[in-house]
Amino acid sequence: MKRKSVRIAGVVTAILFILTLAFMAGEQPDGGNAINKDSEGVFTQATTAPAASPATVSSEKVVAVEKENEKGTPKREKSDTEEKGIEKSPATEEPSITEEKEEAEPETKPNCTLSICCDEVLKNPEMLAEEKRGIIPVDGWILQAETFLFTEGETVFDLLLRETKSRGIHFEFVYTPMYQSVYIEGIGNLYEFDCGDTSGWFYKVNGEKPMFGCSQYMLKPGDKVEFVYTCNFLKKQ
Repeated sequence: MKRKSVRIAGVVTAILFILTLAFMAGEQPDGGNAINKDSEGVFTQATTAPAASPATVSSEKVVAVEKENEKGTPKREKSDTEEKGIEKSPATEEPSITEEKEEAEPETKPNCTLSICCDEVLKNPEMLAEEKRGIIPVDGWILQAETFLFTEGETVFDLLLRETKSRGIHFEFVYTPMYQSVYIEGIGNLYEFDCGDTSGWFYKVNGEKPMFGCSQYMLKPGDKVEFVYTCNFLKKQ
């Protein structure tokens, strides 16, 4: 009885072992691993490689297309300037209207006119001192009207002093503290009283006689300055 029980247990165990092997051989899990038996009876594990993702496939296609395009496009040779790393200079731009205007209109100093005349002496030759008759210009002009530049802040006296000195014209003056101004004594060797007791020099600006000395009159652009010798201060000039 005991031997019979042992045999039954052995048969049951064998049947269970065979069923287990059959079950394991037929198992096919999704996305998992399958167990195969090779010719030598050794079980091996086969791993299924994951499929390539759409993004990977697209990238590979783009790279392949770029390579094909590179083969069909001729390579452009770099110029000497590009190889040396030197940038090309931009085309010369035409100057703007503002720049042209600035170049065409440079800043200049103001100007005025100056003249020195003694033609009244020629009209009164009998009044002129005999020793002075040879120094009077035949046309009565010691300096005909000319245009001169001046600096802002200069006076009529400054202009007269500068221009007579630059032309070698005799000029003599004296400062009078009473009037706080310069008094003109002689120009071109022609002095006060050389053509009568009321003769001498005076000046006009724009046709008018200022009421103060020439060293007090500030020049303005466009002024017309005249130094005139008269034989009679009492006469209306």
